[in-house]
Amino acid sequence: MRHTTPEIEIRHLRYFIAATDAGSFRKAAAALGVQESSVSRRIRDVEDQIGASLFVRHSGGINLTMAGQRFLHRAVMPWTTFGTGLQKWLPSDGRKVDISRLDCFRPFPPDFCQPCFEHMTQDMDQFT
Repeated sequence: MRHTTPEIEIRHLRYFIAATDAGSFRKAAAALGVQESSVSRRIRDVEDQIGASLFVRHSGGINLTMAGQRFLHRAVMPWTTFGTGLQKWLPSDGRKVDISRLDCFRPFPPDFCQPCFEHMTQDMDQFT
């Protein structure tokens, strides 16, 4: 049986951001409420997928490599910016927004965007 590297999912990005912010896989795992091995495995999945190490691992924690810095700015930051923009778009009167009515733009297919919308809005009270 041939082993294939999983595609990068929103969960991978969440774990990467948490690890970057926390400076260690252990602290990221605690913040996410998961096992440290889960964070480590998801990070390794991304590294396998892109063919580069994202972090330098050392006894005191982790630091981004140059590849990790590029990944942060090219892959993660656009979604963070999109989420921030989405929050600014919310109605100021507290009305709820049905995320199933949000549309996706090219080149992203709807089956990619809808889970992204759901993930980005899960902590926002104004989305249903």
